[in-house]
Amino acid sequence: MGQIGVVGIKTGNTLEAGGCFVYAVTKKIGDKPTTLISAVTKAPNLDKALESSRILIDSAFDNISEATIAKEGTLLGTYQSAWGASIHASTSKDVSVLLWGSENP
Repeated sequence: MGQIGVVGIKTGNTLEAGGCFVYAVTKKIGDKPTTLISAVTKAPNLDKALESSRILIDSAFDNISEATIAKEGTLLGTYQSAWGASIHASTSKDVSVLLWGSENP
């Protein structure tokens, strides 16, 4: 594993594509391991592609947050059968999602 947890998938450098780096990095957001897969292309050279990937990683993980959208026991819905029986669906634990940016539900 490389610096800051980056797993390099593929590097390259051609006249047509410039410096390129396809990579993955996993960090925890709250208690969830979150994997970012990204690519940098058209950089002036490979070193710039690697440098740009670090900026993208920092920006991405700085903008991901975890939010609880339903607490344990939240009623999600009710089904009523033709003969009158009711079934209630509710959460058995808190439900959370990962959000991009600062918006919260």
